[in-house]
Amino acid sequence: MHHWVRCWLALVCPTARYDPGLHTKCRVFPRRWRCVRARSPAQPIALISDGGIENVNQTVAGYLATVPLHLLVAQTDVSFSNSMIETANKIVKYRYIFNRTILDLAHLEAVVGAAVKNYNNRPHYALHDLTPEQIYAGKLFDTVAYQEQLRQARELRLASNQGYCPSCVPLVDEIAAEVVAN
Repeated sequence: MHHWVRCWLALVCPTARYDPGLHTKCRVFPRRWRCVRARSPAQPIALISDGGIENVNQTVAGYLATVPLHLLVAQTDVSFSNSMIETANKIVKYRYIFNRTILDLAHLEAVVGAAVKNYNNRPHYALHDLTPEQIYAGKLFDTVAYQEQLRQARELRLASNQGYCPSCVPLVDEIAAEVVAN
């Protein structure tokens, strides 16, 4: 089952599409998937994958011969890496798919749709606690407010630590010995 899930994800992930003729404009915003298609249906979509055995084999080649897709291997057929795509696929697979039983293709589509919505609408540390949706919408990270939060947190930590004296606090073993003695 995992094999067809992986194949399906590789084929439908919009960021996996590449068109050297620039007929398809695919962009990866910070952890955001978006694909704007402006191509004629007769043109095949180039699918970029890594050189892994799950992507480069007779089964995949046979399938690709039946659909308007052309397989390109990253760092072999094209000069760049598909690491952002691999990261997105890995997150979707391991956080949202592999920990549940997928009943059929319709269920898989629903799970992936919910996963993308969830991932794009929750804060990410790498985005300074903004959501990918906020970044995509143009919200800017407020450096001044963030630095002020850090300054306030540092002051609270210092005040808390200055009121703490390790030699005045009994050790856990000493407390346990007193409890046993009483």
